[in-house]
Amino acid sequence: MGVTEVVADQPLNGRVALVTGAAQGVGRACAIALARAGCSVAACDDDGRAVEALDETALLCERESGRALAFTADVTNAESVERLWVEVTAALGAPIVLVNGAGATPPKPLGETSPNEWQADVRAHLVCPLLLAHNMLPAMRAAGFGRILNVARAPTGEALVALARTLAEEERDHGITVNAVVAGHARPEEIGRVVAFLASPASESITGARIRVGAATKEEVR
Repeated sequence: MGVTEVVADQPLNGRVALVTGAAQGVGRACAIALARAGCSVAACDDDGRAVEALDETALLCERESGRALAFTADVTNAESVERLWVEVTAALGAPIVLVNGAGATPPKPLGETSPNEWQADVRAHLVCPLLLAHNMLPAMRAAGFGRILNVARAPTGEALVALARTLAEEERDHGITVNAVVAGHARPEEIGRVVAFLASPASESITGARIRVGAATKEEVR
């Protein structure tokens, strides 16, 4: 069996996935779910203090797929993202599944969100996905397959949804799908399972979608 041959229980066998915000919570759950589906996983986080947690995520992924590595990078910085892409490609192969999980933290009312928190949300939910897409899209186009999943759970989450729809329209002819997963009141593992399905070949007809997992949060329904 070739490494890229799809098997029933591992639909992403042989694919490489890059997951940001992977040290804990939703990002970790997405990384593990993708590993279970057969991906080699590049688990990334930008918090140098979270190295041990990130290594633990990689270990949990290895138990599922046998291949995972931890990477630390400032995914809001262009040079850092380019360096990350080069390192991941050299170590695991070009990633063609991208999960933007950085900044997927529970939302707060806008009136309680500080300027620094707002700016951090913008960097995580807009700057980071754009920088990563810029580096990863050429390999996805060359492969004729690509999956970008934006996990939205912050005041700027709807901007991430709009970004997904724009990219989905631009890349639909290249076999690339782009979707936004809105994290409501749901366990991280539930979100991870949805992300793994959307990353699979079976989801090829779903693109530009806003998919909610769990009930709306109190802040969202105000």
